[in-house]
Amino acid sequence: LAIAPAAFCWFAATSAVLASGATAAKEEEDDMPVAIYHGGAGGAGGQQCFAGDYPPKVEDLLAKVSHDIAKEVLDRAVNALRDEGVIQTRQMLELHPVDFDAVQLPLLLKSRLRRIRERGGKIPEDMLGHGNLHLSEEPALEGSIDEPAPGDVGEEGLDDDNIL
Repeated sequence: LAIAPAAFCWFAATSAVLASGATAAKEEEDDMPVAIYHGGAGGAGGQQCFAGDYPPKVEDLLAKVSHDIAKEVLDRAVNALRDEGVIQTRQMLELHPVDFDAVQLPLLLKSRLRRIRERGGKIPEDMLGHGNLHLSEEPALEGSIDEPAPGDVGEEGLDDDNIL
């Protein structure tokens, strides 16, 4: 019978500690701001936001960093990684460095992917191209990308601060 009072004391003390923690959590919850969504039904299924494809595909990553590379070379790289079972960027990041080096990829894209792997999947700013032909829906213009099209203003039309 001496055990019963000790167990009761333990139960009472534990209940008091848990109750005080629940009260503190309730007070903290009341202080937190609440986001209220006012708007239409949103995306498919009535969701309020859309996260897109995750994890991103290697094909999409390569398209972002291959603004100056021919489509055929890009396709070779995508197919080489796909042949090795690498479809998502997180799978590419999981590859052991020796295994990554063993994949037969076009050298320029392999070097770019190596830099991305070193940064944990983040694309360095100097790799992001402007007006990427692989990401746009419009067909590529004839001629070289570096040459201005007929009628374009050349460098002589620029001010000192490179603004037209």
